[in-house]
Amino acid sequence: MRLTAALLLIFTLSVDSLGQSNDIDTVIDRANSASVEGRHSQAIVELRAFESADAEAFRKNDLDYLLGRIAEDSGDLATAMASYQSVRERGSQLREYAVWRMSRITAASGNLVFERFLLSELQAFYPASLLLRAADQRTARSFSESGDHAAAARAIQTSAPFGTEHEPIGRADLVHLAKAFLYQND
Repeated sequence: MRLTAALLLIFTLSVDSLGQSNDIDTVIDRANSASVEGRHSQAIVELRAFESADAEAFRKNDLDYLLGRIAEDSGDLATAMASYQSVRERGSQLREYAVWRMSRITAASGNLVFERFLLSELQAFYPASLLLRAADQRTARSFSESGDHAAAARAIQTSAPFGTEHEPIGRADLVHLAKAFLYQND
């Protein structure tokens, strides 16, 4: 809830700095108010109405990502996935975050193969991403949850960075690596 409110504030500030019309400000304010008060459906309606009125401005201002976050918070995962996919397809600046959110939703639904596909996309196209370490760790855990312990061990060993002086390997990763070797009889 707080994260959504923070995202709404960031969107408001970024729209203001771009000098966009008051229509966008009004929509964001209404969506923000509704979301903060737990009226996610109303926030979604506000954003959808703006999308219908001005689809170009809606996408230009990455309001589809915001729609995805609000939909995800409300439990409407189909709308969230569709919104994130829209962000992903057009190559928005928020694409890596949309891919991460999509991977989290697919993991929660039990689709670990598609989750790893999305994580590999994140790893391949965004090697300097702040999400890279989390993607590497989640990839290893996904392999482990699938029963492929050899792949889990490889994923942990090849994650960036693995045991460097700047970021030593974490205890959780070491435990995961040990379990992977144990289960694969190495």
